[in-house]
Amino acid sequence: ALLVGAVAACAYQASSGGLAGVEEFKAMFATSKLVNVTSCDCATLSLCAPFWAASDARRRGVDANWPFLLSLLPIMGPA
Repeated sequence: ALLVGAVAACAYQASSGGLAGVEEFKAMFATSKLVNVTSCDCATLSLCAPFWAASDARRRGVDANWPFLLSLLPIMGPA
């Protein structure tokens, strides 16, 4: 259900304004330290989440494949 909602939100954004929001984000990323740091933090944590999930699953004695694969989904990943 969450994945369907995420796809629907992306489709709505693409159909309603295209890439106008991307240009605004680029401008904010270049000028605002808060936007810069939080964006980099989110990207770093999202990239590391699959490896942490697999490591945790191994320590708990659970099959390490499904948490790793589940954490690759951005909507489910770091949550």
